[in-house]
Amino acid sequence: MRGLKTVALLAGLFVCVSAAAVRAHQPPSPAVVLSVTLPDGQVKQLDTYESGLVTVTVNNREYGFRPTMHDDAGTRMTITVFDMGGSTDGVREVGSVEVKGGGPSVSTRTSPAFKVQARKAAGAQAT
Repeated sequence: MRGLKTVALLAGLFVCVSAAAVRAHQPPSPAVVLSVTLPDGQVKQLDTYESGLVTVTVNNREYGFRPTMHDDAGTRMTITVFDMGGSTDGVREVGSVEVKGGGPSVSTRTSPAFKVQARKAAGAQAT
C-alpha cells in the first residue's frame, strides 16, 4: 500500500512539473509600443504587450491603456482606455479607439482626451 502511495505521489509531481515546463515554453504575447499624447501635449512612449496594460497620470488621476491586436502582423488594433479609479471608486472602461499599427495617432473620445498610436515592436517579444 505504501509503495502505491509513493507511485501516485511521484506521478502527480511529474504531471505538475510537466505542465509548468510546457507553460514556460509557450511564446509570450507580441510586444507593442504605444505612443500616448497627454492633454497637455506631452508624449509618452510606453512598452507593453498584446492585451497588457500601461498607465499614465493626468491631474493626479491614473489612466490605463490596453492594446488588443486583431491580426498577427499588428496592422489593426483596438486601444481600450481605463480610468484606474481612486480610493472610493473602481477601475472603469472610459472608451476605446481603433488604430492602424504604425499609422497616425488617433484621438480618443474620452475626458480627458488622449491621442494614441500603436505599433507591434519589430522582432521583439514582451515577457
